Amino acid sequence: MVTKQELLGRLEELIGQEDVEAAADAVESTKEAYEALVASFAQQQTTDGAPDAEAGSAAAPDEPQPIESAQLTDEEDKRFKQLLDQFNQRVNDIRRKKAKEESDNLAAKQGVMEELKALIAGEENIGTAFQRFKELQERWKTIGQVPQHAYRDLQTDFSHLLDEFFYHIRIYKELRDHDLRKNTALKSALISDMESLATKDNMKELETLVRDYQDKWHHIGPVQKEEWEAIRDGFQAATRAVYDKINEHYKARRAEHEANLAAKQALVEKVTELVASVQASSSKEWKTYSDQVIELQ
Repeated sequence: MVTKQELLGRLEELIGQEDVEAAADAVESTKEAYEALVASFAQQQTTDGAPDAEAGSAAAPDEPQPIESAQLTDEEDKRFKQLLDQFNQRVNDIRRKKAKEESDNLAAKQGVMEELKALIAGEENIGTAFQRFKELQERWKTIGQVPQHAYRDLQTDFSHLLDEFFYHIRIYKELRDHDLRKNTALKSALISDMESLATKDNMKELETLVRDYQDKWHHIGPVQKEEWEAIRDGFQAATRAVYDKINEHYKARRAEHEANLAAKQALVEKVTELVASVQASSSKEWKTYSDQVIELQ
């Protein structure tokens, strides 16, 4: 059976990692294992300290108690909680900083969109309008990530403004048809790239690529009018298929975590029931009970 010292060492190693958010699942598993161990020890102490009970009157096994709210007297338990608090503080600090940055980025991108709206509505000089448009587009690209809940609507609105700019400002009319054909080919190729993501199993790579392809899509520009609906629908269908795969992956992971937790809880119950039933008086009997505990692991 794993010891408190081993779990403390594991937690210290996880906290030392640079990417603490990536270690969150492992930290949670370590915490659950430690709480189960504490509950097992507590039940054993209760059993060892109690007078001989009549048959059938054994106390029910203790449920693992969250260490954050437990009354701690053991120094190892206090150390574990201290490490856990340090980890949670680091995670919360990183998430607060990220949320602040994303909120600022959202405001910055919304500001770019307002300037673009004013440009579309008021600028009549094609050369000046196009130069200003390029500046706004470059500024948009340099702004970092925004909150996930606002990402799709923001990109959709910005893409609409780009299309509106190109349709209302008649820049380089003689090159327009050529640009539209080129954009149609680029977006058709991007649809193929998006469809190819369905074969990938690495979720981090998948999430990175789907957002990269969406960003590329929104910056390509308008396509030939007669092709617009088919191109749009093809890209939306390919994108939806990728997000469905990502969602199914995380749904399966949640189900797996829930199953693992249930299995651990069942194991704790079996161990505590075994401990509660111990009435050994010889080393041979103790070895028999120890072998049963090891088998449960």
